[in-house]
Amino acid sequence: MSKRLLKRWVNQIARAVPLRAILVVPFVLQTFIAVGLTGWLSLRNGQEAVNEVATQLRQEISNKIEQHLDYYLQFPALINKINSEAIYYPRFNINEPALIEEHLLNYLQLFPNVNSILFASEEKVFIEARKLSDQQIVLFSSSSDTNFSLFYYNLDSKWNKIKSYKMIDNLDPRQELWYKNIINGKGKTVWSQVSEDLEFEDQLAIIQGIALYDENQNLLGITGVKISLNHINQFLQNLRIGQSGQTFILDQSGKLIASSIPEKNALFQSPNSVSYQQDLIQSTMQFLFNNFRDFQNIKTTQNLNFKLNGEQQFVQVVPFNDSSGLQWLIVVVIPESDFMDKIYENTRITILLCITALFVAILLGSITSRWVTQSIQSMSQAASAISQGDWNKIVIGRTKELFDLAQLFNKMAKQLQLSFTALKQREANLTEAQKLAHIGSWEWDLRTHNFTCSDELLRILGQEDNDLTFHHYYQLIHPDDQYTYQEMIHQAIEEGYSFELDYRMIRIDGSIRYVYGKGQPTVNSQGKTIRLLGTVMDISERKLAEKALKNSEAELKQKTQQLEQTLEELQKTQAHLIQSEKMSSLGQLVAGIAHEINNPVSFIYGNIIFAKEYAENLIELIEIYKHSYQPNSEVIEKTEAIDLEYLLQDFPKLIDSMKMGADRIQCIVKSLRNFSRLDESPIKNIDIHEGLENTLLILQSRLKNSVEKASIEIIKDYGNLPKVECYAGLLNQVFMNILVNAIDATEEYNSHRSELELQKHPSWIKIKTEFIQAEPLESSVLYSRFNRFQIVAQDSIRIRIQDNGPGISESTQKRLFDPFFTTKPLGKGTGLGLSISYQIITEKHRGQLQCLSETGVGTEFIITIPVSQSHA
Repeated sequence: MSKRLLKRWVNQIARAVPLRAILVVPFVLQTFIAVGLTGWLSLRNGQEAVNEVATQLRQEISNKIEQHLDYYLQFPALINKINSEAIYYPRFNINEPALIEEHLLNYLQLFPNVNSILFASEEKVFIEARKLSDQQIVLFSSSSDTNFSLFYYNLDSKWNKIKSYKMIDNLDPRQELWYKNIINGKGKTVWSQVSEDLEFEDQLAIIQGIALYDENQNLLGITGVKISLNHINQFLQNLRIGQSGQTFILDQSGKLIASSIPEKNALFQSPNSVSYQQDLIQSTMQFLFNNFRDFQNIKTTQNLNFKLNGEQQFVQVVPFNDSSGLQWLIVVVIPESDFMDKIYENTRITILLCITALFVAILLGSITSRWVTQSIQSMSQAASAISQGDWNKIVIGRTKELFDLAQLFNKMAKQLQLSFTALKQREANLTEAQKLAHIGSWEWDLRTHNFTCSDELLRILGQEDNDLTFHHYYQLIHPDDQYTYQEMIHQAIEEGYSFELDYRMIRIDGSIRYVYGKGQPTVNSQGKTIRLLGTVMDISERKLAEKALKNSEAELKQKTQQLEQTLEELQKTQAHLIQSEKMSSLGQLVAGIAHEINNPVSFIYGNIIFAKEYAENLIELIEIYKHSYQPNSEVIEKTEAIDLEYLLQDFPKLIDSMKMGADRIQCIVKSLRNFSRLDESPIKNIDIHEGLENTLLILQSRLKNSVEKASIEIIKDYGNLPKVECYAGLLNQVFMNILVNAIDATEEYNSHRSELELQKHPSWIKIKTEFIQAEPLESSVLYSRFNRFQIVAQDSIRIRIQDNGPGISESTQKRLFDPFFTTKPLGKGTGLGLSISYQIITEKHRGQLQCLSETGVGTEFIITIPVSQSHA
């Protein structure tokens, strides 16, 4: 009876529910359940994937730390073994501190990864050889020689003590905790407890050492290797652990040894005194302390989870032990939020899709139910009309429409099946090709904006799911490479060009991979690009090696440039001081000499004309006497004795020679006065050719042929130059410096040449001047020795001084204008001539001084200065 009542009640309710509701509600419920279930499964799968990735990342970080500690801590045991055996050799006499110092310094240099080796004896001797952070080696020593006070010694390149500082009075290493820890090892290699560094109290250190005994097992002392925890801290801080993950190291007592966060006051403290600034490490240590209490029970790797501020944290604890009794715990903690941002975003999208799908389902269900019920209502109306005798009522059935719709769906299903089969075959071929070539690939359909990539490319990018869009892929490219990549893509789409380039990709874990990419566009019959195909090859290892090499070269170059710049500034300062003093004294000296010589020379030159007239008159008188009077024997004898005939011929020539000499002296005096220019204004319009001639006149004696050296020919090719506004005295000094250097180089070169070679290829110096008129529309560009250029926008002159001497090597040319640089022997040059000349031309006259030279061919100096300094 109850079943019948229930069935009747259900039927009554079903008859009461409208057909539209029966059609709409199930459709809506199915849609909502399907979308919601899909979102829930997506969230759960994402969380499982996060757990797996977090475990892999924690294990990878732990492995890196273990490998680094194994490598870094392997050297102390070897050094301690060597030192424990060395006590039986004469070169390691514990009673001779100097021998111990030498021994420790030798082994410190032999092992570059070790920063400190020490020795302490029962006789209160303490010696430590230490390498500072800047690789400087220093020595700490305390013995009877220092009244057992600890001294800090700076060492030179030969390890001689050059400077000392007293650090600690009356040091007794036997009272130090680390000393007691090591001798308790009874001749075995052991680790001391972590403690403050003896010499640097703001640093923590741990010592691996071994007690030393003589043949009678009497304790002599200890030797050990000190490990600074700063190095381990620096290594942990350089690790990248997700976005905000951290790592740290604990000892078995739960004290913090090192961490990836630089907190100087937090190291080596118990979790009970939690005062760490970083909340993640603080909370992780508190969690471990609450769970284990005694960390010595942790013998295997522990993967744990805990919540901080409602957020899940992944923790891995890995024990680290060595043969010397070191027992540490490596802890890696990664917040779940580093991985869940994308999953939470997808969850929010899923919820939004569920709501949207619900409204769409209601709308579509309503429309569909109305469409179905209209046909049923039409049939009901027709049946009602027939029952009333109306046979003319036409009923439009929908069976044909449903059949056509079914046929259409079947046709569409077949088309989709064919498309999916072709797509799978294409993907299989592409995957096989990528396996053979070991590269990833991608495809971008410009019509549908669908972007697909191969499994190999996902591995390179560190992606798990193939849900990338091209925009997402573009965002993974390094920001510095995005513009270049965008230009390549633009050219490929607009112009149909293939492309290839090297660029960087940023993986999901933040690491950077270097890749070599190629792209090929696909065009339709109208020539429009509809698809892009590309390949990506991982070349990170090669790029990282190249980058490391370039960084080393750049660092070395930077340090070299800094040293060169400092030296150049010092030399310039010295050169300015020397130049100022030299120019002042030289100008006064030259002017004074010219003035003192000019007075007697003027007197000689004025009287020599009269002397010549008197001599000619006397000679005429002697000729008259010869023809008018017969000389006696005494006159004849005297005439023959003095060779009167030769005297009468030579005396006028002698007078002429004296006059020429006086003329020469006057010219030299004039040249000296013109050269010094002390009586003129600092800057004025002068004749450049006059300055050159004055300089050549002063140097005339060095150009002539002599027994010791061959002559040097001066070839002049003077142009038509206007008056030039300049500092005449300074410009003459430039001419003098360049010409003297040319003469010195040529003479040195000629000293090694044979007589035949000198005759065949005589030495010469060519001086050429020319006027350079500024172009109205374009400017000429002149280069200085620093490869910088200056645009000449006004009239200028150019002076070329060229020789056919030995030339200048390329390395010497680079330093030619540096202060105090010279290739001459000691005492023959100061190295300031060309440096001062360069400053005179470039700074005083705003011009250029350029050197062109080829070894074995010759050298040419080119001086270019503007005609007017007021517009320079």
